[in-house]
Amino acid sequence: MDCIYNAANTIEGQLVLDQLHQQGIRARMDGEYLQGGVGELQALGLIRILVARDDVAQAQAVVQAWDKRTVVDGPSDVPAQGSGASGKRGLGVLVGVLVGAALALALLILNAD
Repeated sequence: MDCIYNAANTIEGQLVLDQLHQQGIRARMDGEYLQGGVGELQALGLIRILVARDDVAQAQAVVQAWDKRTVVDGPSDVPAQGSGASGKRGLGVLVGVLVGAALALALLILNAD
């Protein structure tokens, strides 16, 4: 398998992986469990998205479209993601991180007996 994307974090990697799966491209994420391996410091650049060599070109097109916030081969009546909005990719990642942190905190509270 060939690496087609290096994600900044697990959430971004999962978003890219989901985009690929939605387009019927078999892909996998490597390194998602390595981020916690450095203790208190967050590990960066460890998460890679891998696809079969035959799917590299199609997968790169999907990732480029995702980076531009457009719908790839989607219905024509669906507006491009982010069109007309100032939403940047970083904001989406930030929201994802905050939601994940809130869920983790809720689980900690529920499991604290």
